[in-house]
Amino acid sequence: TFQIVAVALGGSLGALARYGLQMAFINASWPLGTTIANLSGCFLAGFILPSIQSLTLGWRFFLLTGFLGAFTTLSAFAIDVTTMLRQEKYLVAFSYWFGGAIVSLVCCFLGLVLSHLLRAKLG
Repeated sequence: TFQIVAVALGGSLGALARYGLQMAFINASWPLGTTIANLSGCFLAGFILPSIQSLTLGWRFFLLTGFLGAFTTLSAFAIDVTTMLRQEKYLVAFSYWFGGAIVSLVCCFLGLVLSHLLRAKLG
């Protein structure tokens, strides 16, 4: 069906965008590619949320399930934290885990607020 194609296309683009981020920050001492993907993805999710009912089902599947589902991934986040713990970098692992969770929620909320402000301004 069309929804399956929408998820596949969105997922392909989300995965390629994530790959680009991972490669751009491959030598960073912090998992920066994962961090940027998760935070910007949460922001985008919050931004899209107010208009979700006005989107067709195909666009919902393309954007949320496909693109954002492939772009942001908690599994990469969990692997990063687990790797830090195995390396006995406990303070860094806890900071990354706790900070990532809190800041992701803040980014989602900011995306939601900005979306409402733009909608109010544009009418």
